[in-house]
Amino acid sequence: MPISQIMAVAKSLNRADRLRLALFLLSELAQEEGVSYPVQEGVSDFSSVTLYNSYEAAEIMLQELAKES
Repeated sequence: MPISQIMAVAKSLNRADRLRLALFLLSELAQEEGVSYPVQEGVSDFSSVTLYNSYEAAEIMLQELAKES
């Protein structure tokens, strides 16, 4: 299947399915590169992946943004 066809199908997916696809692709690429990726193997439902209540991550992001300004 040509990449243009794959991209068209990906665009037609709903937001949650596009997120699942993106996480799947990142996981596959990381695995090929031998990089640890924080997605559990065998997980096909990424609905629990969220940034809500990720206060530590938010603090780090704020610190990085403050460095840029």
